[in-house]
Amino acid sequence: MLKKVFLVALSTLFFVAGCKKEQTSLSIDDIPTKARIVGNITCMTQLVDSTHNGLSTSIYAGVSNKKVTLTIDNSQLAPNGKGNGVSAFTCTTDINGNFDIEVPVIDANTSVTVIPEPFIGSYVHKTVMKDVNDTYEETENVEVLFSASRTFRVSPYGITVADFEYNTQKR
Repeated sequence: MLKKVFLVALSTLFFVAGCKKEQTSLSIDDIPTKARIVGNITCMTQLVDSTHNGLSTSIYAGVSNKKVTLTIDNSQLAPNGKGNGVSAFTCTTDINGNFDIEVPVIDANTSVTVIPEPFIGSYVHKTVMKDVNDTYEETENVEVLFSASRTFRVSPYGITVADFEYNTQKR
């Protein structure tokens, strides 16, 4: 009788030890491969129009302390391609408009959309007029909405350079 109890206990132990917990959901932390995205985001600070030669020049500077959101469609992160929704990752630009972030990727050519935080600001619009005797300058502060969005292709273990400028829309 003791031998039967021992055998039942031993077979139960083998059965329990042989069972593995199945993973029921995928976590971003479960994806071992990453891609690094580095970039610089700038906006126009001055627009100089020269009426005597018809040329204009835009002057840009890095945008500091702005949140940058990166989104990836979950179907590109799921091993079977059947993920729903999007995953979002954030970082912040430094004083010069630079950012650096790693995101999970499974295969080459994963699409990542980079969206820096939009903001309302202004740039200086300078008009330089020149006639025979003198040169005149007029300046005006133009209030605009600065916004941007671009999509990049990334690969596991790759580094993608994501430099771009904010677009402007007058208010």
